[in-house]
Amino acid sequence: MSGPEGTDKDKEKEKEVAEKASRLAGLKSHVLSNPVRLGIMVYLLSRGIVSFTSLQKVLGLTPGNLDSHVKTLEKAGYVIVRKVISGRPKTAIVLTDRCQRGRTVPKRTQRDPRCAGGRKV
Repeated sequence: MSGPEGTDKDKEKEKEVAEKASRLAGLKSHVLSNPVRLGIMVYLLSRGIVSFTSLQKVLGLTPGNLDSHVKTLEKAGYVIVRKVISGRPKTAIVLTDRCQRGRTVPKRTQRDPRCAGGRKV
């Protein structure tokens, strides 16, 4: 059973994640209008870095489905996919620096024709 200080830390972390998630939800980007991609981003905000397999298990997605959503987020500049070799090779998914700091849409997606039909986001 955790003490009161553990509870306060958890509440602070939840508040921080909720603030970042609300910033993400307020973005006018079709990339984040998909509930699965928004779920990926919220989970990454709370963890920072996750393995592909753990994200797959948490979200209950097939590898192909998750890969498709992660590629979309990567093309839009929200995440970076890294191959990590420590024993067995693993795929790690990380938020970009801009997203970690809670900024708005990454610069390269603001006029990216793949996002929001080429309109400024």
